[in-house]
Amino acid sequence: VGRFRWCWGHTGRGVGPVAEQEASALGPCRRLVRAVCCRQRVAGCDLAVLRRGLVAVCDGGYASVFWCVTSGVMVEFRILGALEAVAGRQELSLGSVQQRAVLALLLVYAPEAVSRDRLIDEVWGERPPASAAHAVQVYVSGIRKALRPGGDAVAVRSSPAGYVLEVEAERIDARRFEGLIESGQRALADDPAGARELFERALGLWRGRPLAEFGEFEFARIEADRLEELRAVGQEGLVESKLARGEHGDVIG
Repeated sequence: VGRFRWCWGHTGRGVGPVAEQEASALGPCRRLVRAVCCRQRVAGCDLAVLRRGLVAVCDGGYASVFWCVTSGVMVEFRILGALEAVAGRQELSLGSVQQRAVLALLLVYAPEAVSRDRLIDEVWGERPPASAAHAVQVYVSGIRKALRPGGDAVAVRSSPAGYVLEVEAERIDARRFEGLIESGQRALADDPAGARELFERALGLWRGRPLAEFGEFEFARIEADRLEELRAVGQEGLVESKLARGEHGDVIG
């Protein structure tokens, strides 16, 4: 599934349909699949980056607006059970326990940044090795390599605040789970049938205790307990939605 990325440059051509070889002049879009062109008036500039993935090249008061799409397999992260990262039908190899723990921590806090010191404290506790700071860099590099099949749709970025996992929230099963539970609760009073479907979809994502392999890490235990509580809310909501629809036998059974 394609994703947008920044494209820079000027084709040197007028408005109109853009062939793939022409669109390649737009810059470092190495995995360009196609470019779609439309005409829009853009005043006062020769080149305007309108937003991510869109570049306007002016010509006679009009602009060719190129919508650049890159290839990349959608990566889905699963923490409602053992940690998994799946690209298409392929489960990605995520490395050692420590490297997986770093990724798990970034997933729990995404899209917020996690400082290097926090990563060290969570992974090694009160007595980290002298090489811990370097090890974090190595693990982040390994995570980036493991996630390459996702292209620009997922990335671990460095910032003054630390490291941040940039990924769409719906690509993390726990975030989808939370959203479905919240939507189910909102729908329960007026639309019990819709609420039932939402609760069932949420509970269907559950594969076991969240982050089950990281029981020795405090951050994982705290997140798992929080999600377990939310699961109980979903189970109660499912029962309520069935009762509201008169499905008493199903509830008793």
